[in-house]
Amino acid sequence: MANVMHSANSSSPAASSSSHGEVTNPSVQPLSSITVQNITIGMDDSRSLRQSLERHFSSASRTHIHSLCSKIQTIQKGDSSMTDYLNSFKEIYDKLAAAEEPISKSDLVADIVYVLSDEYESFVDSIETRTESVNTDELHGLLLSKEISLQKRKTRTHSSSSALFHAYTA
Repeated sequence: MANVMHSANSSSPAASSSSHGEVTNPSVQPLSSITVQNITIGMDDSRSLRQSLERHFSSASRTHIHSLCSKIQTIQKGDSSMTDYLNSFKEIYDKLAAAEEPISKSDLVADIVYVLSDEYESFVDSIETRTESVNTDELHGLLLSKEISLQKRKTRTHSSSSALFHAYTA
């Protein structure tokens, strides 16, 4: 009798066991699949299907693109390394390109340089007054060099201050 009940339950469309022991209902579909089904019901040909899908998903894509563009405006270097800082721009730049909304290299350079802190002011001035535009690869190298220079200056300043303090207290 137990075998009969087991086979009856396992063949029932209303419930089945997953490999994790959970009972699942095969008639329940993921929300995304139901949404796509609802969008595509009544489509007579592939052209109308494509247009319907584009209309439906374009607003979500527009929102995502605006969100990415806004995110670029809020990136701050803070205490992160220059490499991490630049990678955060590259990540957004790549996502925009994948969404077929790439930003120009010159706009990317301007965005990166615009939000740098005051300690990079002379660097920014030199980039902005160049007669030739700087490309992203060159900017990456220049910024890494500037970061190293700033770190050396901080180390020297800290060492000098420490030596003066010890000389004064002696």
